[in-house]
Amino acid sequence: PLVLAAVAVLAAAAGTYFYAARAPAPAQYQGWVEAYFIFVSPDESGRIDTLSVREGDRVETGAPLFALDAELQKAAMAEAEASLVNARISFERAKELLKKSVGSQKAYDDAEASMRTAEARVNSARTKLDRRRLVSPVTGTVQEIYFRAGEMVPAGRPIVSLLPPGNT
Repeated sequence: PLVLAAVAVLAAAAGTYFYAARAPAPAQYQGWVEAYFIFVSPDESGRIDTLSVREGDRVETGAPLFALDAELQKAAMAEAEASLVNARISFERAKELLKKSVGSQKAYDDAEASMRTAEARVNSARTKLDRRRLVSPVTGTVQEIYFRAGEMVPAGRPIVSLLPPGNT
């Protein structure tokens, strides 16, 4: 009887051991998570001058994200403004000459067209200069930064990706 009890205990222990060793692994699931990111990129190529955010930062709409080097655009702006000053002087001169019947209507029209063209160039240069500083279009979290300060960025290539809240 004692041998029979020992064999029964050994059999139970061995069964428990083999059952535990064969126990199924914890459940594992496979899948993916989708999110709709906002990618922020410059309109024109340039060197990143300042980067105002880091990955994981929370940003509000209108918060500065990065700025590209603007020296060339500042020079273009100054050139356009100088051309506008000259065009305005020429226009005023043509206007006075036309009033005195010394100048022609064509000269006046040409001076006016030159002035309007110069004004449009100033507006274009100002827009290009303003677009060197990009701000957050939405409230969200900075998910990834693809370039660092000092690196060249091609036009249209994202520099920062943002994840708006509740957008997963």
